[in-house]
Amino acid sequence: MITAGDLHAVPLFAPLPLALRTRIASRAGDLSVGAGEWIAHEGDPASFWVVLEGEIEAIRMVLGEAIQVTTFDPGEYVGEVPLMLGASSFAALRALRPCASRAWIQTTSTR
Repeated sequence: MITAGDLHAVPLFAPLPLALRTRIASRAGDLSVGAGEWIAHEGDPASFWVVLEGEIEAIRMVLGEAIQVTTFDPGEYVGEVPLMLGASSFAALRALRPCASRAWIQTTSTR
């Protein structure tokens, strides 16, 4: 279970009051993945992911070849742009390092 304390370690959430971090944490989902496991695929419904542990990579398919676009470390987040635009995910996400529980926060668009 993700806690307000977990979110305090993320710069995006650190300045928020405890009550708001607690509310956000109560609506978040945990995902534990091992190195090489897929978290999301390009074209999936948009989700907002926050890395609490481990490392993930964003991958785009270009001319049939998987290209690493960037990586995300603890405290970083991904997925906010397609979520705000009501679009599908722009890239696939895969774990580069194993991640224990509380690894990601996912909030899927309800559009």
